[in-house]
Amino acid sequence: MKEFTQEELRAAGLRCVCPVDLHVAPNFTGRVVVHLKEGRAICDCHLTADDHITTLQGFIELAQEAGWLISPPKEVMR
Repeated sequence: MKEFTQEELRAAGLRCVCPVDLHVAPNFTGRVVVHLKEGRAICDCHLTADDHITTLQGFIELAQEAGWLISPPKEVMR
């Protein structure tokens, strides 16, 4: 695997490369979420087929598409 110089990274519009050691088996295939703090990996988590990552708005839209009715708390209390 080629290692890039800082000049090559800057020329490509990249500022840094953060090497990350993942805790996966050599034959692992799948998705991993990596939590970085100050450019260092502090945690990684394997995602299963049932795991989804989205914004709150994305979750609301997904729930509405599945038939759920989503209302702000004030409207629910009426």
